[in-house]
Amino acid sequence: MSHEELTPEEEQRAENAVKRLKLELEHGATFSPETESKLPPEVESQWLDHIWNFEEMSKNAGKITVYERIGKPEYKLSEELSPDELEAELDRILDLMAQNDVILDIICDYEPRVIYRFVTEELFPYEMDDLRMEGMRTHFIYEEFHPNHDYDIRERTKDAVRALLREPEKDAFYNFCFEKTFVTADGRVLDREAASEKFEQFRQAYDGFRLHSLDLLSNEFDETSATVVFSIDYEAFLAGEPVPFKGNGTARLVYEYGGWGVNGLEMPGLVV
Repeated sequence: MSHEELTPEEEQRAENAVKRLKLELEHGATFSPETESKLPPEVESQWLDHIWNFEEMSKNAGKITVYERIGKPEYKLSEELSPDELEAELDRILDLMAQNDVILDIICDYEPRVIYRFVTEELFPYEMDDLRMEGMRTHFIYEEFHPNHDYDIRERTKDAVRALLREPEKDAFYNFCFEKTFVTADGRVLDREAASEKFEQFRQAYDGFRLHSLDLLSNEFDETSATVVFSIDYEAFLAGEPVPFKGNGTARLVYEYGGWGVNGLEMPGLVV
């Protein structure tokens, strides 16, 4: 076989390269370098075709309200419904939305009346792309409209501590807010490089960690900052031997760029 002859797989990969280039030039798409190596060429070709069709349809798609999208169903105001009636009506509307490929995701627990009011008063008039494709659903998240700061702060704290105790090659700092400063227990202010170095020194000092329990005890916050107190029980391993650490810790968080990040952390065994 000469160097100019290509196998079917090579031909497909070449065609995929052209498709990716066309998407980049005409629609501003970007692709991970790993995409080509991880996907079989036939599957990647179908995936690229799907993206192209979506982008082409999106260019000409108008706007439509959620209420119009689901067929303008009749409904009653929240105050007109008893608790039992409201739950049944909420189920009916959410099911009707799902039938029209509109999904409402709710992370935390709320009273049904709260969600009913949100759907009928806020989501119904919300404008979305008037675009329908087989297998495509539009997801709305309640907490993106009404952030649950208590939940977000608690989850970010747990994620930060757990990430810190993962293997060294894992990203330990995703949940930390190093863009500005990190504040230590004694009030010292560290920049991103210095804070990262301190945490890596802690992680590299041991062979690994085993987290037994992590319980949040309190959460105090305002619009810009939060303080979380937690209890933790974990082991650090040194030369195969466990070193136990147990007690209370404190995480401090700040709210910026629409999210919470940890900018202070003290816990047993950690010296920053």
